[in-house]
Amino acid sequence: MADEEAGTLLLRSEAQREAVQLTLTYLTELDRVAAQIGDMVRQVFEELTSIDRSEIERFIEMAQPYTNAGQAEGADLAAAYLSELTGQSLSAVDVTYPAIDFEGPFLRTWHNLSEHMPYEEARLGGSSVAEMTGYDAVNDGAGARMGQPGLKVMGYRRVISAKACEWCRVVATQLYRSASSATFGHHGCKCTVVAVPRDNDPTKAINQARLRELKAQGSVERISQARERSRNR
Repeated sequence: MADEEAGTLLLRSEAQREAVQLTLTYLTELDRVAAQIGDMVRQVFEELTSIDRSEIERFIEMAQPYTNAGQAEGADLAAAYLSELTGQSLSAVDVTYPAIDFEGPFLRTWHNLSEHMPYEEARLGGSSVAEMTGYDAVNDGAGARMGQPGLKVMGYRRVISAKACEWCRVVATQLYRSASSATFGHHGCKCTVVAVPRDNDPTKAINQARLRELKAQGSVERISQARERSRNR
């Protein structure tokens, strides 16, 4: 898939093509690991006998080993990618990961029940949040490693998923000064923060190609109209 996508981009040089290929491969592997961790955390939530508040501590105890492993794996993947992309030898560092919201699956389930949703359907919504909690742990680990000091980069970009929502795909073309400022999003977004070297920007080519696809679908115009209606209100 990464090879096919890289082949469709209009690239100016062999170096840029290789950088794009490397970035797409990194994103594919990161997504694979994130999906695995997300599935494990979802299973933990689904195995709970109830969704009472008393079960939150048990959920954390069972899910945290997976999210911790996911954060570490995401950071390792990011370090390997950065080393290959920039040619810099990255030294080992202590990475501070964002806190994980383990209450999210319970809050979603409780909200669904408050909306008179059937219990099984309400639990399914909580399971989806649990899955994205695990998925985000891997991406948060990668993003935290991307943002470590000492990297010679000109900024950070949110690389949009081919299946990201229309809004995220439109606003994700900006270059950010820090990895932390590029991490805003929502569950299910699957946008990935990637560092941009000073002499090469594979993320821009990827985003431009995916944005062209979005424009071909008419999504950009619909979002512009929605933003205008919002401003008018």
